[in-house]
Amino acid sequence: MATKMTTAETMRFVDKINMKAKAPCDAAPGFLVLDPFAGSGTTGIAAISLGMKFIGFEISPDYCELANERIAALSTAVPVKEARAGQMSLLERKQ
Repeated sequence: MATKMTTAETMRFVDKINMKAKAPCDAAPGFLVLDPFAGSGTTGIAAISLGMKFIGFEISPDYCELANERIAALSTAVPVKEARAGQMSLLERKQ
């Protein structure tokens, strides 16, 4: 049975992916990362954090939605939980 990772554990995992992504290929910003089994988007988060482009595929609509929310959270600075609850980013303006 799989266990859920906390946000801190997920971020440590993303940091490990970042280290491994840099080491073997010395990838430069702008490179394209393709993940045919994107799941919750952790590889995409790592790629975007390193300045790379990312394309991910996911067959499960639930995981696809989660990945999109997590990746969007990078640019809006609003954690997924708060975005789902309707909290606006500090960067957004009310109109």
